[in-house]
Amino acid sequence: MSFTTRRSFASRIVCLFTGMGAASLFSGSAHAATKEQGGVRKLGYDGKPTDGTGFITPLIIHKGVIYIAGQGAHSRNPQEQFPTDVETHTTKVLDNVKDLSRSRWRNRGQHSAAHRFLNKD
Repeated sequence: MSFTTRRSFASRIVCLFTGMGAASLFSGSAHAATKEQGGVRKLGYDGKPTDGTGFITPLIIHKGVIYIAGQGAHSRNPQEQFPTDVETHTTKVLDNVKDLSRSRWRNRGQHSAAHRFLNKD
């Protein structure tokens, strides 16, 4: 078979990726990862488990996916040591996200990929 058009090439590539995704769902490593995660884990800013009674939990891990919430730049700045513009706020929040994620990713490869994503220009 020859790839004569971009459309036929793209449809074959999509089928290939779909097949790879379906195969990964049924592989043994996926089952091992979900068993290891156990369920929903709620962690504080320090990466230690919380009691779960707080209004906002900074880190929630469910089925291997890390959810990060409650990141405000000025909530940790009672003396107003830095400017209150949007750029500074965004930088502070992304720094908080990087710090939280760095403590929770298992291997360096996952953290490196996320770090590259967060540092895109």
